[in-house]
Amino acid sequence: MDIGHFTSRNTTYVCKKLNSVNSKGVFVGDEPVDFFTPVLLLQLVLICIFTRSLHYCLRPLGQPTVVSYLLTGIILGPSVLGQSLPFRNHVFPYSGESILRMLSLLGLMFFLFIAGVKTDPTLVKKYGRKAAAIGISAFVVPLAFSTAISFVIKQFVEIGPSLEKSLPLVAASQSMTGLSRYRLPPH
Repeated sequence: MDIGHFTSRNTTYVCKKLNSVNSKGVFVGDEPVDFFTPVLLLQLVLICIFTRSLHYCLRPLGQPTVVSYLLTGIILGPSVLGQSLPFRNHVFPYSGESILRMLSLLGLMFFLFIAGVKTDPTLVKKYGRKAAAIGISAFVVPLAFSTAISFVIKQFVEIGPSLEKSLPLVAASQSMTGLSRYRLPPH
């Protein structure tokens, strides 16, 4: 149950009662979607079900698990199911967004930790210069090309100021996607 909801400087704040963490149950008269824990569990269950189902369907096509993660985000996000106001208000309310964001950052932290643990320092020493040269060229060349294209687009196409500011960020993010495609030949 929200106590208040106000907006200031393009930022939305949502206030919740401190005792609205866990529901006593439907039989007592509580509405489960008004509490943090049941909503978080519902979100996690939906994310897991959609991710595993999509991965099961896409595995014969040779798609990696990351594709099912992305498609789950698209389906559960504002693009598909998030268009439904009841779904958005009950399953992904504004008040629960901070908790889900914190858990996603925690998951990212563990993912990067595991990637660091699996890194073999001897391979980094052995292929360090080659990997650095490939990595830098795989980032700098697309960045220069896409930044140049963004300046050309700004000259010939009428775009809004917010889109104009975001073009360099889009160029940088698109430059990073090619880094995972290059692999050193085995020796």
